[in-house]
Amino acid sequence: MPAAEWRPPFIVVTDVGRSLDLYAEFTRSGGTYVPYPDPGHHRIRLQDLRDPVVVQRLRQLWNDPDSLDPSRHAARVTRAIADRQRCCSRRGSGRVHTGYGRSLGAVLCRGGGSGAFLR
Repeated sequence: MPAAEWRPPFIVVTDVGRSLDLYAEFTRSGGTYVPYPDPGHHRIRLQDLRDPVVVQRLRQLWNDPDSLDPSRHAARVTRAIADRQRCCSRRGSGRVHTGYGRSLGAVLCRGGGSGAFLR
C-alpha cells in the first residue's frame, strides 16, 4: 500500500467455495496480522454462515470494524468497573479496600454475581 494510505484493520482471505479466514491488526501500524478472533476460530466455513452470530460478526467487520477491537471492549469494561467502584465508595462504609477487595467490593455493592457491574 502507498505510505499515505491507512492500513485496514482486517484482511479476509477467501478459499472460494469453502471458507473465509479473518486476520486482524487493530493498531494499523503495519504490524503482523493475526488470526481473528483467535487461531482456533478465525476460519468461517460456508455452512457457518447460517449462524446469526457469524453473520453479525461479518456485518460488523464491514460496517464498523473497530467495534471488534478487543482492546476497546477491555477499555469499556475497565471504565464500567471504575464507575461502579466510585459509586460504591460513595455509598460504602468508608473503609478503604486494596487489591482484589476493590473488585470484589464493586461486585458485592451491586449485590450481583461476576457480571453485575456491567449492567
